[in-house]
Amino acid sequence: MPNPKVLLCELCLSKFSENDVVDLNYFPEQQICFNCYVAGRKKDPREWCFGKMNETDPRTGTIKHYGYDPQRSSDCRKYCADRKICHLFATRRIDQFRMLIRSRIPYRTGTISARAYVSCVIGTTKKKLQDLVTSLGGDPQAMLEKFQRGRLGSIRWKFIESEDGKIKIRL
Repeated sequence: MPNPKVLLCELCLSKFSENDVVDLNYFPEQQICFNCYVAGRKKDPREWCFGKMNETDPRTGTIKHYGYDPQRSSDCRKYCADRKICHLFATRRIDQFRMLIRSRIPYRTGTISARAYVSCVIGTTKKKLQDLVTSLGGDPQAMLEKFQRGRLGSIRWKFIESEDGKIKIRL
């Protein structure tokens, strides 16, 4: 049996597997683990704005410390390497996703179906989902049809596909 791919967190140098990606313990695009992001969320906003909302002065309405705000900050919107998941931490939605994935994922961890399902729960595009499933050796059309059914055993979900190609599974 081949060795599973080892993924390395750039901040703490811990090693992770592809199953850790499915469980949201590691984010491969950013190459940073969940624990380092949690630590970053706790840091002073002047050191790292990750995972925090803008902090404003209630008297003057001016921003005391910058955080996640792509509407007001072009740096946040265009240049931040963590911009794709920062909002999940800032709004605390990452905790909800991790809990839902652990308790309600209807597919065996590490399978093509499980990885595609998690991608849809977080939100993706049809093209990205097709690329993911194809790269893992699966049939993208069969996977879409499976998800569009909206259930597996006793677990049910709503499959949402917008006209602009965005896909979301709502539990």
